[in-house]
Amino acid sequence: MSKQSFTIEEQRAATKACLNFSGLCVFPQKPKEILTLLPDTSVKRKEPDDMTVTERKLYLVDKVNHEWRKQFFSGLPNYLAKYFADRYISIFHKEGRAKAARFLTEKMDIELQRRVSVVLYRYRYLPTYNKIRLMNEDIDQCDFDEVPNIGQLEFNLEEVKAKKPKSRLLAEMEQDELKDMAFKISKIMQDRFTQLSTEHNGETDKEIDAGIIEVFKGLAALTNSFGIVAPRKKKKELTAEDVYSDIFRMQDEKWWRGRLVKAHKIMREHLAIAMGQVSKRASAYCSYDCVREHQEQQKRNWDAIQNKILIDEEIQEECDLKDMVLKSVSNPAIRRHELMTRTRGCEDIAEELGLCGLFLTLTTPGKYHNSYQRGGFIPHWSGASPRDAQIYLNGVWSRIRAKLGREEFRWFGIRVAEPSS
Repeated sequence: MSKQSFTIEEQRAATKACLNFSGLCVFPQKPKEILTLLPDTSVKRKEPDDMTVTERKLYLVDKVNHEWRKQFFSGLPNYLAKYFADRYISIFHKEGRAKAARFLTEKMDIELQRRVSVVLYRYRYLPTYNKIRLMNEDIDQCDFDEVPNIGQLEFNLEEVKAKKPKSRLLAEMEQDELKDMAFKISKIMQDRFTQLSTEHNGETDKEIDAGIIEVFKGLAALTNSFGIVAPRKKKKELTAEDVYSDIFRMQDEKWWRGRLVKAHKIMREHLAIAMGQVSKRASAYCSYDCVREHQEQQKRNWDAIQNKILIDEEIQEECDLKDMVLKSVSNPAIRRHELMTRTRGCEDIAEELGLCGLFLTLTTPGKYHNSYQRGGFIPHWSGASPRDAQIYLNGVWSRIRAKLGREEFRWFGIRVAEPSS
């Protein structure tokens, strides 16, 4: 082959093509000589370690941008990262690597990382497996990088390298994991109860009652350290009778499971709001993931109801539980009809008294809203949750009622809350 020379412009173009992160370059002239300047893709790259399920899925589709993508997916909960990963893969197959990379740059920018950090900070006290492991000294959760061959009859345990388990957020856990965590926390609370009972043991009735109250305060403080609100009493001076049930409640596995499931749902939905998955352009009132979970829970509840019967112990009469549920306010249709009946009743009373009806809509300031109606994040969003917005509106409405009371305006009606982002 005869030696060919290249101009400076051609050499610059070839160099720029090598540095093009999309990796897709087409040259109509002198292809053989220019391709010799491109990276050798025939060499197999070593697969990186410590990849999450989502990162591995992206790596199998696009290995070139793996290191560059880490800045967007590192530290992001897996169930939220999956949403962007699926979009990236779809765009990659349809429009190429450059468009897929531009999607991450536009949708997962610094503002998104800030929003997620703000929300995660609010739930920093919620329990994780690492936190439970340190408190319970549970060694069963430890896994290993190198496991000896099963066929070996002899191996040295000292050569087995322990791997530090990765802490998972409460929002990422499944129902069976939440149940297991509730069991472990209940055991920790029971051990703490035994310790506190020994420390505050008394002889007289007064000392015993004071010791019970101190036990309650100690268990409540430990419960709050897990990010779960302990049972509260409105009384200023507590008695032993007031806290007996709460002491046993904070040691109950079922009570902890209910609290963890509730915190799991709240945190999961709050992160979805921060990621822009709850908006007029996405899902108006709650995320699609929340809708799916609710529908699955409703299906499980209905399946359980269909397999049960009610028995009257006095006359031994039996009836299907589902028939009684469909006749009660547990039926959404009947519950809606009852709400409309109450509303109509208020209207009839107002007409008889010659009163004027008024429809008021209260909304929150901009810092409580996640995104604009036309799309896009609101930069001054404070990380507030729907519960924060409800607390704010309750405060506004209480001041309105106080003002009406001072002006001697009597009012009645129905107040409803419409969740929105």
